[in-house]
Amino acid sequence: MTETDIQQMIAQLDVSVPKGGSKLMILAYDETNYYGEVVGNRNGYLRAALEFLRAATVPLESDAFSTPIDFNYLVPSQGGLLVKRLSRRDDVEAALQPKRQKTWKDQAKNKAAMVGCLSVFLFLAVCTLIGMVELGGWIFGK
Repeated sequence: MTETDIQQMIAQLDVSVPKGGSKLMILAYDETNYYGEVVGNRNGYLRAALEFLRAATVPLESDAFSTPIDFNYLVPSQGGLLVKRLSRRDDVEAALQPKRQKTWKDQAKNKAAMVGCLSVFLFLAVCTLIGMVELGGWIFGK
């Protein structure tokens, strides 16, 4: 299959799948577990696949990696992640952002929480010990 055959198929699909009523949302639950969900209707998935086909076949300018494809028209107004750009690279792992390193502020928060919990535990342990000694003195009359 040649490039022009693929372009013709994309053009035929573009005509046959209407943009109106096509909905697709990318939902991210939180930023710590890297899980999410893609929710869409039939036309939304078909339009997204069509836009991905375009992103794979559109000619790029020299030294460019970002395609001029936009499928944010699929996202309903009430939510979902908007896609900033579609990038096409041979080395996909190179495009991933490095994992965020813990900073001294994160470590300080963890240490402060640990010290606070330990302080409350020690306070309660001392109060319990004093209460037990007082209760023993009252019972045994010392």
